[in-house]
Amino acid sequence: MENFSITTGLTPQQEKAAIFLASGKTMTETAKELKVERSTLYQWSIKSGFKAYFNSLVADIRENTKTALYGLIEDAYKTLRESLNSKNESVKLKAALSIIDRIKDVEIGNTDPVKMIREQCTHTFDFDVDFSRSAFDEDRFEKLMQENHLTE
Repeated sequence: MENFSITTGLTPQQEKAAIFLASGKTMTETAKELKVERSTLYQWSIKSGFKAYFNSLVADIRENTKTALYGLIEDAYKTLRESLNSKNESVKLKAALSIIDRIKDVEIGNTDPVKMIREQCTHTFDFDVDFSRSAFDEDRFEKLMQENHLTE
């Protein structure tokens, strides 16, 4: 009898497969590494538990990558400043255009903390395409307002 993880519902071999795929290995490489047929690997990969575990691994990788990139931001700013001060006009222009291009992509989130808390406490239930209902959790709202030292 196979040993299934309580948290993922997968066997250790299936978990390894998800880890390999999330880290960038191909289906062929993963199947060869685990000594299973590609068709077996494909059957595993279409299961909800496998997809969910794979997605959580990818989310972790993405978050770790984002954190690592934040660690490089000071160096990137320094390089960009140096590029802007370059004697080479082409380098200066490319650096300036890069900055302008990035600024337009910056999303500004909500700046009203009370509105943010209100949104956290409002839940919308979609019953079908034409009908939905919202519910507001007043107790949670008051608790979060207190925790954040805010008043309306």
